[in-house]
Amino acid sequence: MILHIPHHSIYIPDEYRDLFVISDEALAEEIQLMTDHDTDTIFGPQHPNITRVSAEVSRLLVDMERFRNDKDESMSIKGMGAVYTQRQDGTPLKVFTPEQREALLQRYYDPHHKALEEAVQKELDQYGKCLIIDCHSFPNEALPYEDRGEYYEVVDFCIGMDDFHAPKELVLDVYRFLVAHDYKVAINSPFTGSIVPSKFYQKDSRVKSIMIEVNRDLELDYVTSFIDDLLAYLSGDKQALTSDDFDGDNSITLAKLDDWEFYEGEEYANEIYPCLSKEGYGLHESCLFRSMDVSFSSPSCKSTINLWMEVAYYFTPDKKLHSVDVNRSGCIYERATSGNSTVDGCIYDFDGSEVNKISYEEGESEFDLYTSSDIESKLVELMYDSYQQIMTNKEDKNAIEERFKNLL
Repeated sequence: MILHIPHHSIYIPDEYRDLFVISDEALAEEIQLMTDHDTDTIFGPQHPNITRVSAEVSRLLVDMERFRNDKDESMSIKGMGAVYTQRQDGTPLKVFTPEQREALLQRYYDPHHKALEEAVQKELDQYGKCLIIDCHSFPNEALPYEDRGEYYEVVDFCIGMDDFHAPKELVLDVYRFLVAHDYKVAINSPFTGSIVPSKFYQKDSRVKSIMIEVNRDLELDYVTSFIDDLLAYLSGDKQALTSDDFDGDNSITLAKLDDWEFYEGEEYANEIYPCLSKEGYGLHESCLFRSMDVSFSSPSCKSTINLWMEVAYYFTPDKKLHSVDVNRSGCIYERATSGNSTVDGCIYDFDGSEVNKISYEEGESEFDLYTSSDIESKLVELMYDSYQQIMTNKEDKNAIEERFKNLL
């Protein structure tokens, strides 16, 4: 694992002081505001599986977290590309020639990114994969150059990621760990994304990267102590943390249903019903309708989700099985239901932009699955796909056709 620490340094060599057009006092103030203070300490565990790549100089001289070419860098509009021209409040910071800018990039930016790229390549060669943790901090109050949006709520931690380089399971593990320590956490807010060397960016999915931003108002010593354990865990030392260190029961997101199973429980209906939802399809006027409790579970998740499900078998006019439909109760037919959806435990679902915590508290009469992103559709699809196998199994088809004939 690689810790990338680009904004902790306050060092500006004396030879470059003349590039800055502000007073010593103003420069000291700017350094104080813009530096990710103590990130080299917060993200500083000594572990054999962890490599550190840190910036040599202050971001006010060269910002390693920007694209080299201002044409590729969105922050250059605010005078804050790889080599800043403006302060965080939009006033002038530095004046330099194109030649001076290039010299700075060659002296500091290029060696830094070469070191990061080589560290990633070494991890890939040795392990076949690489994880980058992009290490930052942020002020509680937004600086003028930031755009946190009208509805931004202050958080303690921000996790930055993109879909290509950040597995949902990884993001969710970090999220659940921080929540378990009673911190408020946001995904891609107030800052987004995480660094990946251009050689691998959007090209090599073996390179994983997430950004962890720490609110600077948090107590440093305590944050450092538990971040050390988290980083050891992420680097491969799974003994560094236990299940008690994570909020919720599951270790992976529901986005992966590979190991999820369902079990049918109590049956409420198994009868002939008018084929209302298929009128006009040239099918038999009746269908075989079933309704039952279904419990969904997974070895990777201690919790279970219970739904009331419906299954409808449709037939041709000569009573041959035509198709099978599966859905949540009330979705195939408008039938009166009293079944409630429940979750036994606590489950997290992450849809790529928002994390939903789903739990069923004792004393609640029902659980609203619609508060989650698309968990319901995933579970329905899981059961639907299983029932489609009936269409290719001659023995199962014959049994269903025989029952349909007997009930007519």
